[in-house]
Amino acid sequence: MNIDLIKEEVIKKIDDINDELIDISHYIFENPELGFCEFKAVEKLTSKLKENGFEIEKGICDIDTAFTATYGSGKPVIAFMAEFDALPGIGHGCGHNIICTSAIGAAIGLSKVLDEGKGTIKVIGTPAEEGGGGKVLLVERGAFDAVDAAMLMHPSDYSMADDISYACQEIEYTFYGKSAHAAAFPEVGVSALSGIIEFFNSINALRLHVKDYARIHGIITDGGVAPNIIPEISKAVFSIRALNSEYLEELIDRVNKCAQGAAIATGTTFEKKKQGMSCKEVKNSKVIVNLVQNNFDKVGEYTIPRTLDQGLGSTDVGNVTHKIPAIQSYIGIGEGLATHTVEFANAASSKKGDSAIGIAAKVMAMTGVDLFYDEKSLKTAKEQFDV
Repeated sequence: MNIDLIKEEVIKKIDDINDELIDISHYIFENPELGFCEFKAVEKLTSKLKENGFEIEKGICDIDTAFTATYGSGKPVIAFMAEFDALPGIGHGCGHNIICTSAIGAAIGLSKVLDEGKGTIKVIGTPAEEGGGGKVLLVERGAFDAVDAAMLMHPSDYSMADDISYACQEIEYTFYGKSAHAAAFPEVGVSALSGIIEFFNSINALRLHVKDYARIHGIITDGGVAPNIIPEISKAVFSIRALNSEYLEELIDRVNKCAQGAAIATGTTFEKKKQGMSCKEVKNSKVIVNLVQNNFDKVGEYTIPRTLDQGLGSTDVGNVTHKIPAIQSYIGIGEGLATHTVEFANAASSKKGDSAIGIAAKVMAMTGVDLFYDEKSLKTAKEQFDV
């Protein structure tokens, strides 16, 4: 069978539902919901998928707003990941309304051309990317165990087939001292805040000796209650990032030693507690990246390479890419835009943002065609992943 003809057909099928996808995107944009509370978005997305013959399962892995939508049967199983949570204050300042609608658009378009018995299409609804680590939980609880490959396309300033991200872990440090009147009896007190300040000073010294693109950034969340009371408790939260998970663990150990040294120096004690999920770095399947790039070219979408100097963040997609051959790529919605801003939110519901939905859906669906109909592509992706 001619793969190019199948791709032409899938493009037509996505064009047929383009207006519906835009309507869904606008609805989700106008009804922003925070992580693990995205009930309206889930209902809207799953209703459209069910209408197109997908079998829906909600609340998977004991997560209320996680879902799967399944079409077809057998192997291989190709999944499109849908994110739909918003940010506090600015709504869809990361454009997740585009991510989820392009995911269901790709799945529905591909379902219209997939031959019976050729395999299974899945949409995996992944809540709480923004700090909640929804995909980390889904990976740990088995949602991707039977999936052969997965993909997601995130809005950005430019379209890019590949991605780079930080492995990341947030840790809260609580220092304990002894309260006293700071003017009358300072000699009997032990300042927990002094421990925190010394901790920050040690971190500042450590930064000179870490690898390029490592990041250690923190805030003091509790510095005491009044200037005339020596603080008995003081807290800080640090986000620790590195280009790979192995070096992240090394950095965490060094940061912990900074805390230990600060406590010894100031006569305090401390406890540490991990906050949220630990995100691994994105390790995109180069086979699937190349397929996405070829399909970007086929639809005439201008792309640029993904490079370190463009600025990096962290995402729970990384954990999926360490589980199976998978990728996160990017669809452009406006030059010069930065995520997590009001300007990016405005672009996510603009005409350019609307146009990006169809392009992303087509490129992902066409990549799905490659993976279903070119057995060598998926076989090579799996072989390279296992190395």
